[in-house]
Amino acid sequence: TPLYFLLRVCIACREDHAAAAVCFGLAIQANPCKASYYLHRAHCYGKLNLWERSVEDYLIALDLVPGNPLAHFNCALALEHLFEYDLALDSMNAALDCAPGHDIAEEKIIEIRLSRAFLFRKLQRNQDALQEYGTILTLDPSNVKVVCGTPPGCRILSLTRGDMGEKE
Repeated sequence: TPLYFLLRVCIACREDHAAAAVCFGLAIQANPCKASYYLHRAHCYGKLNLWERSVEDYLIALDLVPGNPLAHFNCALALEHLFEYDLALDSMNAALDCAPGHDIAEEKIIEIRLSRAFLFRKLQRNQDALQEYGTILTLDPSNVKVVCGTPPGCRILSLTRGDMGEKE
């Protein structure tokens, strides 16, 4: 069918995010009730730093298939780029709320919780961030992401003093 070939082109355009976004747009025109098309296009928009469009497509996908934890999480990441921290936190909370009913790897749950802890810090909710880091360590005591964030600076969590600091 023509839609099948169109989707093959979308997949072939993976590295060309603008072309893939256009392609998924055509797929959406052919079948506007397919949430996965919106999710893929939202991802393409994110790669192009088109955060508003990315959020719009994630929200449409969530309307079509409510309770998708990864869609909630990715929407939260896009909202964070728009400095909509409270909305991003709501979306991360929704991701964690609906995660138990889905087959999601524990590493992804930890990634969501880690992102939520960083959001808490951006919102200056340090006590909530500490609690989240504690939950992450309880889920996986060997998780080094809690101790060392993205280079060049490492985020050190001192559980004995209960504070966070930056260290090069």
